[in-house]
Amino acid sequence: MSGEIPLNLLKPHQCGVVSHFETEDDEDLARLKAMGVCAGRTVELVQTGDPLILKVYGTRVGVSARLAKRICVQRITIDTLGLDTGPTPDRNRTQP
Repeated sequence: MSGEIPLNLLKPHQCGVVSHFETEDDEDLARLKAMGVCAGRTVELVQTGDPLILKVYGTRVGVSARLAKRICVQRITIDTLGLDTGPTPDRNRTQP
């Protein structure tokens, strides 16, 4: 997949789809799988640092900077996901 970057290069609030891992360490792979980080999964970078904080299926998880460098993602946008990016209607406003 072209345009892949290491997860640690995402900016806060950017999303990516995990494409593959540049590690074959069984412990690392098992740890990531247990946290829900696996190929094809969409993740959002919430906070940089060590650990990086990710949002996976609405849950925040911490991933070490060392391991984040080995997770390759395809950066995506809200539009890529097919979600409406238009203005949010004011739900408190009464209809005419």
